[in-house]
Amino acid sequence: MTLAIVPVVVATLFVLHVYFGTPAVVGDEAARWRAVARSKWLGAAIFGFGSLVSLLALGLALGGNGVAAPVLHPLHALPFVALLPVALAARSPANLARSPQLRRAVMPPRLVLASFGLWALYLLGYELLFRGLLLFPLAAELGWWPALGLSTGMYVLAHLHKPAAETLGCIPMGFVFGWMALDSGSVLLPWSLHLAIVVVNESLAGRARDDTRWWA
Repeated sequence: MTLAIVPVVVATLFVLHVYFGTPAVVGDEAARWRAVARSKWLGAAIFGFGSLVSLLALGLALGGNGVAAPVLHPLHALPFVALLPVALAARSPANLARSPQLRRAVMPPRLVLASFGLWALYLLGYELLFRGLLLFPLAAELGWWPALGLSTGMYVLAHLHKPAAETLGCIPMGFVFGWMALDSGSVLLPWSLHLAIVVVNESLAGRARDDTRWWA
């Protein structure tokens, strides 16, 4: 039953955000900020709250599906080397064309921190969706590797609207995020790496843009 229902629920929640949460980035900079911020809030609510409700509705314990404190060991630090290529690519023209997502001409500390806070909530919902609701139940039914393959496949499909490099990068990172979740027993460990990637990328891109005063 889990194998039949969970992927459909995950796909449904993702489509809901695509149709109702995709920002219409038009107007002045304040309007664009509000549109992107609204998208992050809705993503956090649809993905996060939707995943928690779905797990409970399916009779799946939250603690056994990643909603728990992580059990850490030294190997969990290895995936954070991914921050190096992220930092090297942050100032590329292709990345600067779309990063930072939440930006204004003047970015004082309160707006920078607000941006990171919105990203943190959005990515927590994202991890609850793809790792908590999708990966953990599949791993319980199929074992780790089939579950990692299936969840990574859906993770890549969810990024088809992104640039090719980012979409292709989701293949190794889908396995990395999934392994971190399963091995630590928590979505919080991949969430921390996911958030670190965004913070590094947005910070370096913000400093590199000529039209944005980052940490002004």
